[in-house]
Amino acid sequence: MIPQVRNNAARACPPRFRSATRSAWRCIRGDATSFVKVASNPFIGFAGPNSPNSANVKIQEATLDARHTIWSHPRYGALEGLAQYSWVKREPGFVAFGAPPDANVHMLFASMRFHLPGGRID
Repeated sequence: MIPQVRNNAARACPPRFRSATRSAWRCIRGDATSFVKVASNPFIGFAGPNSPNSANVKIQEATLDARHTIWSHPRYGALEGLAQYSWVKREPGFVAFGAPPDANVHMLFASMRFHLPGGRID
């Protein structure tokens, strides 16, 4: 009879997953004739004159992320690290005098996860 050898040693694993995404959103504004003029407020409409800077007409976003299994053992589980970098740019429809014409933000997220072992434990 040949004895069976089981390898229960912990091991470090190569990176498993990397991804990149890019997206954009754009709202097409009408010309000045599409805004309605009211006595109390000069204009009513999306991204018209004197509208708040939260009325964005263009948003761009790019994301890079990576996931790496740092340590894995079939009996004790696995330790996984995740990292994500994101860039977002927005352009408001109306820019007040002296305000910046757009806004950029760079974000970095990181996390660690522990996965419980699956299946039957002897």
